Amino acid sequence: GAILDVTTLVGADVDFSVTGNNVEHLASMIDQEFPVAGPFDVSGHLLCPSAKSYQVSHLKAVVEESRFEGEGTVNLENDPPIITSVVKAETLNLVPFLNIQSNEEPSDSPTEAQRPGPKKEKRVFSDAPLPLQALNRVNADLQIDAQRLRLPFLALTDLSTQIRLVKENLTVEPLKFVIAGGVFDGAFKIRQTEKAAIIETAFQLDGSNLGDLFEPAGAAEFLNGIFDMDVNLVGKGNSIAQLMAGLSGKTAVIMKNGKMDQRLLGLIGSDLTTGLLELANPFKKKNDYTRIHCLVCGLNVDDGLAETSALVLDTDAVTVVGHGKADLKTETLDVSFKPSPKKGLGIKGLGKLSLSLGELTKPFKVTGTLADPSLAVDPTETFLTLGKAVGG
Repeated sequence: GAILDVTTLVGADVDFSVTGNNVEHLASMIDQEFPVAGPFDVSGHLLCPSAKSYQVSHLKAVVEESRFEGEGTVNLENDPPIITSVVKAETLNLVPFLNIQSNEEPSDSPTEAQRPGPKKEKRVFSDAPLPLQALNRVNADLQIDAQRLRLPFLALTDLSTQIRLVKENLTVEPLKFVIAGGVFDGAFKIRQTEKAAIIETAFQLDGSNLGDLFEPAGAAEFLNGIFDMDVNLVGKGNSIAQLMAGLSGKTAVIMKNGKMDQRLLGLIGSDLTTGLLELANPFKKKNDYTRIHCLVCGLNVDDGLAETSALVLDTDAVTVVGHGKADLKTETLDVSFKPSPKKGLGIKGLGKLSLSLGELTKPFKVTGTLADPSLAVDPTETFLTLGKAVGG
């Protein structure tokens, strides 16, 4: 092709092809560290109508595991810059980019969080500001279709999405993919206001298998089952804590035909979780797994107060119904559980119970906070029925 000005690339109208045995060798040319290594093969057509405007078409690239093609434009003359692209990929591997670690040398001086001061209340939701200022650096319109997308401990297939970023407002819609055999269909939005950002998410996930989901992390043998999710939430704030404090919407999770390995109790190691799972299968000395016939959990959230609309767990050994609430502003919990042992529970020879039969027929309560929850027998003997557990 031809380049009218090689110093600025103005007037460039060229076909290009770059190949090599290690993409890291290009790092010194652009004075940037590459998160990936290995052979590469990139080709396409470059058009530069001005010094700060670039157009790439007929792009084909193979970099490490990633294989994709497409086209795009970068306009640096605009403030903020405008980026557009259409990418179709056989495989996109984002793991190296999401595992980048800081190159900063460790400092001997204490950080702000390490300096002595008044002891803060332990909380789950952080008050740290979200990096929303990054949304004002560029306007973008990106269309991505990928047969396979690799993320840390996660693999998606049949991804199709459009990402639009205009004047600090982000829209990811549609967002469709297949994960663990289930179909995800949803949207994600961030709208900026003078006081705070409004973040919305709505999606459905149908027919995913927990075992397939946990397989990349090597935990597929511990927990599996088919589950569906339906989420519609909106929050306003500039931190996770602010978003949760004003959260509103609905969520629902349904799982069937599940199976939980008892070794999961040892891996989790939480007194609260262990206690709840013991309610699911008191026969942990006899059986090495718990079969979960059905799990239903629904929440209605209004201005940071999440209340159960459905809470039922049915296993081979027991049916547990629940009802309660969590205040996301204060992170306090107040949830009651009523286990109903099934026929034959406690009969001699069926197994030693870690909880007595009398305790198993009493309601339990989860109180405390999200950061420090506790499980105990409910002294008020709160009356729970299946009808109450599923919202009447």
